[in-house]
Amino acid sequence: MAFEELQIILCVFQMLCLEVTLEFRSVEANIRASRMDSAGTWGTENEILTLAHLLNTPVYVYNSESMDWLAWNIARAKKPYSEGEFVKTCLRDVIAILTPENDSLKRSVSDLQLSRHTVEQRISDVNNSIETQLHTDLEKCRYFSIVLDESCDIQDKPQLAIFVRSVSEDCTIKEELLDIVPLKDRTRGIDLKETLTNFVEKANLQLPKLTAISTDGAPAMLGSANGLAGLCKADDRFPDFRTFHCIIHQENLVSKKLNLDHVMKPVLEIVNFFRTHALKHRQFKNLIAELDEDLSNDLLLHCTTHLQKGELTHFPSELKANGEAAEVTKRSIAHYATLVENLQQSFEDRFCNLKKQRPQITFLINPFTAESDCLKAPLVTDEAASQLEMIELSEDDRLKYVLREGTIGTEFWKIVPTDRYPSVKQAALKLMSMFGSTYVCESVFSPLKQVKSRHRSVLTDTHVKELLRVATTEYKPDLKMIVENKDCQVSH
Repeated sequence: MAFEELQIILCVFQMLCLEVTLEFRSVEANIRASRMDSAGTWGTENEILTLAHLLNTPVYVYNSESMDWLAWNIARAKKPYSEGEFVKTCLRDVIAILTPENDSLKRSVSDLQLSRHTVEQRISDVNNSIETQLHTDLEKCRYFSIVLDESCDIQDKPQLAIFVRSVSEDCTIKEELLDIVPLKDRTRGIDLKETLTNFVEKANLQLPKLTAISTDGAPAMLGSANGLAGLCKADDRFPDFRTFHCIIHQENLVSKKLNLDHVMKPVLEIVNFFRTHALKHRQFKNLIAELDEDLSNDLLLHCTTHLQKGELTHFPSELKANGEAAEVTKRSIAHYATLVENLQQSFEDRFCNLKKQRPQITFLINPFTAESDCLKAPLVTDEAASQLEMIELSEDDRLKYVLREGTIGTEFWKIVPTDRYPSVKQAALKLMSMFGSTYVCESVFSPLKQVKSRHRSVLTDTHVKELLRVATTEYKPDLKMIVENKDCQVSH
């Protein structure tokens, strides 16, 4: 049994233990058996069920909350909807062994409604609760930015992941999945723009709060004319915002400039040969075990990645050989010096836009070392006022002391008074709301492969969105409110 499944069972078992002292089931059983009201006359079916419901409200509430917690944990573990029946069977077996005489707990487990459709509905309820909290925070936040990335699912359907990073007046930062939208056909800039615009209108996002859009740098995303960024800038509904090319993607592009294929390709071919042939792999492991005890007993699964990066930490024999070959390397130092120079030039060319924003980044880290005129539009609306505030801030001894004591980042900007430095605080909040990479989008595509696998390839787009939001969110659902708004019924 998987560790996630054990966690789910334990969570539900703890919730059910709260019901042991509640004995209202016997009241309902008596009413159903006699079908008599308090006056000794026959009651209608609705009257009987209403009275039974009132008498059993505590049990209903706990049972319903237990099922919501179960649905929450199933979705967090990225398990299928049918996992509920499996957990219910496990609970019955555990209770039969641990407390065979506890009939109340057994009845509570039997009353759990954990069919596939019930779990599906309760996950939808949890998703709605989280989505409500998200949109409430977006309405209250000061600024936000979005990041977009696209990937294909198991059915080769393009899925556009949209994440939001919001910052509130008290410098609280939150990153959440806004939506994952299937693209019907093509993934051109105009298609992405149309998808984003439709979502903004549907979610009723306040576009004036938008500070930046980050993407993976593909032409369809960052194109100045026909890309998503260019089309959004040309749209009057969008404010003046910044565009960012994912820093991680840029680093990857720069690394390709260091061309050492004549070294890496033969090594990778040898590694792949052993890793893809079981017999050769076993023989190779036996060989290195006989040769030297200091050698690793196998080719590591991640050796390809390390070799591609030129990292030899996991290959001590290669490090030793590398040291012995130092004299040979010196003879070709001019060649390697040229490679390093080309690499440095590639870094400068690729990150030239980020270099221009270095004064603003310095300002966010330590405003006392930044230039007084570093804040430009669209970070501030009045550059002259912000310059005066920067000069005044540079003389604020109290804030200097706070920064020297180690209060940095968002904790420092929480202390900066908005009424005294409105433009400076506005610029800091805008910078804190911006994404620097598409990492959060990339990280959601791994759960996407788990949620929409080949065994669950017929999941609807709505179900995929709900499952991914619950699996990745930092919010906690208000399960008590969900229970209060739901009419609960016992299983028959």
